[in-house]
Amino acid sequence: RALAKTERVREFTDTEDYLWKFFVNRVWDNLHFVLCFSPVGNTFRSCARKFPGILSGCIINWFFPWPHTALLEVAHNLMQGFPLEAEARVAAGVGKLMASMHETMISVAED
Repeated sequence: RALAKTERVREFTDTEDYLWKFFVNRVWDNLHFVLCFSPVGNTFRSCARKFPGILSGCIINWFFPWPHTALLEVAHNLMQGFPLEAEARVAAGVGKLMASMHETMISVAED
């Protein structure tokens, strides 16, 4: 009650409903939590599919840069489902370009 009185003097009404709303609003404004998942393996993908609401309102921070080989592998896997009418060396070059663009974007963002 004392905290509610000092923070919102004009709005304060000494009722249980007001105090409950005050408490819920304080929790809503100040509650933060951290979930840590490894992007390696199926666990992250499975959680993202089961609980899309968790990921829709969060910020993903990658703490360590991805190795170049991992970026190439992701590009290769993404391009397997994409019909590309080109020679194999051109398709491999597109995958290398995707990995290179990702690395360039990271280095520019850090500067």
